[in-house]
Amino acid sequence: MAPPKTKAPSKAKAKAETESEERLDAEVEARVEAKSEAKTAPAPRAEKRLKVIDNPTITEQFANQVLDVLLVNGSTVSITMGAKRNIRDAIFGERETVVAVNTRLTVDVQTAEALRNALNRVLLMAKQGPGTIN
Repeated sequence: MAPPKTKAPSKAKAKAETESEERLDAEVEARVEAKSEAKTAPAPRAEKRLKVIDNPTITEQFANQVLDVLLVNGSTVSITMGAKRNIRDAIFGERETVVAVNTRLTVDVQTAEALRNALNRVLLMAKQGPGTIN
């Protein structure tokens, strides 16, 4: 038995396929060129850091409780923190544990994001154990 006859592709169809392949090749070349240009393009300038002046009269506050975190006016984050304390009504009275508010930090959203990122880095180092901090 003879194999079945197949139609030879028409000249127009072959030309259309060739043009389609050429367009695809040109697209791929353009993408590769764009990627290589992006790699060689100069990086955006890093923002110049301002000089930090440490005021030694600022007191440090210890807190072991985050009491409240609020978004104020959609652009400010307010954090209220406190510390557990034992108090007595009288010298020989019963002790009562309370949480005393001792810190309120209010920052804009960008600063809150920077604080979050810094805390995440430090907490990751703390989880990794001694010898990895600083």
